[in-house]
Amino acid sequence: MSAVERAEMVGRTTDARPVIPFRNACDAHIHVFGPERLFEYSPDRRYTPPQALLDDYRRALIPLGISRMVLSQPSVYGLDNAALVSALDSGRSSLRGVIMVDPTVSDDDLVRYHGVGAGVKLQVSSLKASK
Repeated sequence: MSAVERAEMVGRTTDARPVIPFRNACDAHIHVFGPERLFEYSPDRRYTPPQALLDDYRRALIPLGISRMVLSQPSVYGLDNAALVSALDSGRSSLRGVIMVDPTVSDDDLVRYHGVGAGVKLQVSSLKASK
């Protein structure tokens, strides 16, 4: 059997009915980029990614049975979590997020982030050692 024939068989039962290979699976690390007209990248970023919207991911992952996603704050936004929070705030209960915050983040902001389903990632390499 050729690689093409094997690839055509993926997602099909023996009677050609489609199957969902990963029912209720979770993609645990997705970066949402954009829309660019709303969320500017940090001028200090190391790369400029193409736009990758939440709906783009959903169109690709839902047919595979991946219905839950964890959005991870991309470095191109620095500590500006607006794009990620906006995606989480879209009302989809199947989403969670991991954001980066400054050590001086307010309690009110942490409560707001928690309310949309976001947890905090500590970027240890960016913390300065205290003397």
